[in-house]
Amino acid sequence: MLIKFSHPANVNRFGLMCTGTMLGGACAVLTGVLVLPILLSPIQAQQQQNCGRLRQTQLYNQKEITEPDEHPWLGRVGYSLVNKSDTGEYSYRCLAVLLSERHAILPAHCILVDITMEASVILFGDWISNRDTQRRDCMAGGSCAPPPESYTILELAVHPQFDGMNYDNDIALAKLDRNVRFGEFVQPICLPPDHEVEGNHIGQCLEMVAFARDLSPGGKYRSKHQVHTLGSEYCKTLPGFDQFQATSNRICGLVSSEDILLSGAPLMGVNVVYGNPASYYLIAIINVGSTLKTGFGFPAMFMRIYPYREWIVRNMD
Repeated sequence: MLIKFSHPANVNRFGLMCTGTMLGGACAVLTGVLVLPILLSPIQAQQQQNCGRLRQTQLYNQKEITEPDEHPWLGRVGYSLVNKSDTGEYSYRCLAVLLSERHAILPAHCILVDITMEASVILFGDWISNRDTQRRDCMAGGSCAPPPESYTILELAVHPQFDGMNYDNDIALAKLDRNVRFGEFVQPICLPPDHEVEGNHIGQCLEMVAFARDLSPGGKYRSKHQVHTLGSEYCKTLPGFDQFQATSNRICGLVSSEDILLSGAPLMGVNVVYGNPASYYLIAIINVGSTLKTGFGFPAMFMRIYPYREWIVRNMD
């Protein structure tokens, strides 16, 4: 697998030393749900019609556990030991988000901070995060999804300004070995619209989708949770977050549980066309979480996607 530091326009290329530990995020259901909409023109809507599938019955159902075909862009990153033969057994530590047939986005720290482990595959179509990745996941009523499918990571593009100490520019793009098979249970999410405004997600309650970190024998269901986003000044007062430099690339949020798996979980918004919710788009992915609870919940930091939109699109060519 090739790892490259793919530099954006007008940015000098440089090497990076990465330190730290792999961190997860946290979230649980909160009240007062608000999914921030972005208004699209009909032309923009046509460009995004093949991504971010949204069913209003699912959007409004207020359930924590998703339906098997809900948020079908979520993937689990499988790791193998470096310099060991491939046994087909993987440890799943981070999440990735499907953007196209061949590309998924994930935090850069998920592939650079642990030199003993290599991000080898991404598993899509998983509804229950158990260790049996060959089994079909079924609802209580008997409805089943096809077995999840693993795709080998062929190449990883890491943002050249990734800061392994401060976890800034914590973005990487995975190129897969073959086209992902799209269907009811696996589809990509939309990138942010090209007119997103900095700061328009602050002070909102946004939806995130994830799995639980601790895997019981029966596994944990894919689930959706609400994140209360915070202003940067207030964020710096939270335990453990005073060390992180506030930048326009980040969104700080509060979640009410620490047991949601994990780095890479997507924070989402809704594209609106003619006054109706049309599709989901990717606002940010979680990259840092704190186990130090405040009076309101557990702090988490998300990397915004919009500042990297041009870099992502260029590396998807």
